[in-house]
Amino acid sequence: MWQPQRSGRPRVVIKLGSSSVTRETGPDPTVLAATLDACLRARQAGWDTVLISSGAVSAGASRLAHSGWITAPPQGSTTASAKLKAAVGQPYLMGMYRRLGEFLHSEVCQLLVSGSDVQSAARMQSLIDVIDQSLQWGIVPIVNGNDAVDHYELDNDSLAAGVAVMLGADVLLLLSDVEGVLDASGALIPTAAAHELGGIPVRSGGSGRGGMASKLAAAQLAALGGVPAVIARAGDPSVIGRTIGGQAVGTRVQALGQPPGPQWSWLAAAAPSTGTLIINREAEESIRNGTSLFGSGIKRLKGEFERGDVVRLVTPAGQLVGRGVVNTGSVLLGSLRALRKDEVNTLLLTCLSADSELATEPPVAPAPAQPLRPQLEQALRTVTSHSPQVRYRITQDILHLLARPALKALVTQMSLDYPTPPIPALDKLPNISIVERHQLYVFPEP
Repeated sequence: MWQPQRSGRPRVVIKLGSSSVTRETGPDPTVLAATLDACLRARQAGWDTVLISSGAVSAGASRLAHSGWITAPPQGSTTASAKLKAAVGQPYLMGMYRRLGEFLHSEVCQLLVSGSDVQSAARMQSLIDVIDQSLQWGIVPIVNGNDAVDHYELDNDSLAAGVAVMLGADVLLLLSDVEGVLDASGALIPTAAAHELGGIPVRSGGSGRGGMASKLAAAQLAALGGVPAVIARAGDPSVIGRTIGGQAVGTRVQALGQPPGPQWSWLAAAAPSTGTLIINREAEESIRNGTSLFGSGIKRLKGEFERGDVVRLVTPAGQLVGRGVVNTGSVLLGSLRALRKDEVNTLLLTCLSADSELATEPPVAPAPAQPLRPQLEQALRTVTSHSPQVRYRITQDILHLLARPALKALVTQMSLDYPTPPIPALDKLPNISIVERHQLYVFPEP
C-alpha cells in the first residue's frame, strides 16, 4: 500500500494523454467515462483525484474534420493551425467531461495553464490553491495546457509532475496507449529507479506531444521530488483502482525521500528548465553539503538560457543532481569557462565597452601586442557577434556577477590596452556563484 505523504486524504494525480483521449472521430467517450468514473470511485475509497487531461488539439482536429457546420477553409488555407484546433477542441472536450460528470452525479471544474504560469512560483501556487479548494468541495479538477494562446507549448506530462509534487501527492499515474515502459525486446519493465530512467531507450509515436520520453522525464522528476510514479495503459478501466490499491500496474518508479514542501516544490519539479550545467564531482559534493554552485565546478553547459532561468545540474554520466536559478546567461557563461583570469579581464572589458545603451555597432578591440590564445579569440568573437540586445544582456550579466569593488576597477580601465592591468577582485571570478544556494534544490542521492 502507498504511504500517505501528509495527514488527511491521500491524493492521486492522473494524467491522460492525447493518444488515449481521442480517436479518429473525436474524444473517446468510453475512455473519458471510464477515467472519470474511476476518479469518482477512488474518491469513494478515500482518495482525492486530480485529472490532467490532454486532447484539446486532437479533439479540435477531429471536430473540424467532421463537423457539418464548418464552411470551406478560407482561400489559400489548407489546414487549421494547432492553436485553432485547441480553441475548438477545448470546449468540446470539456463539454464531454461535464456531461459525463452530470451522468455520474459529480461536478467538475476546468483549469487552463499556460507556460507563463509554470514559470511563476506564485501563479503555480495559485493553481494549487484552487485545486486544493476544489478537492475540499468534492469537485474533480481537470487541468490542461492552454494551447490556444500559449506560445510555450506546455508539456502536460511535466505539468502533471509539477502539480503532483506541489500538491504533495501520494502517487502520479501517467496513462498512455501502452501498458508501461518496455525494454528493447518489447517486455514490460515493472519497476525502475528514478536515476535509471534517463538511460531507457524510447521510440516516439502517438498523437501526444512528447510520447514515452516525456513520460519518463515526468516520472523521474516526480520521483526525485518525493512522489512515486506509475506509467500504465489508459484503456484498462481498472488501472486507477488497482494503482491506488497498491497492486502491480504498468511500470512503477519509486520515490526518493519526501516531497520538498512549499518552499522548494516549484523549483524542484514545476519550474520549466531551459538548459543544463554538467558539474564535476567536487561541485556535486559541495552543493550536497550546502554551498552554492561556483563557476569552477562547471565542466560543460547545454542549451540556451538567460539569467533568472531554471537549469538542470547533472553529472557527466547524466545523473540529475539538482535544479536552480542561474545567475548569468549561457552566452557569457560559456565564454568565461575556457579562459584564464587575465583573459577574463579582457573579455569583460570588451563587453562593457559596448554598453552605450543599445549600440548599433559591435565593439572592436584594438590589436593586441601579442597573439591571443584561441580560447580568448573565440570568446571575443562569440560575445561581439551577437545583436545589440544580446550584448546588452551580456553586460547586465557582468554587472550582476561582479562585486562592486571589481566593477569600480573595471570602470576605471575601459581603455582596452593589451595586456590589461590585473584587477585583484577578478582573481576570485571562478568562485563567483553561478547558482546561489538559496535558489538551488538538490535531490536526494540514490
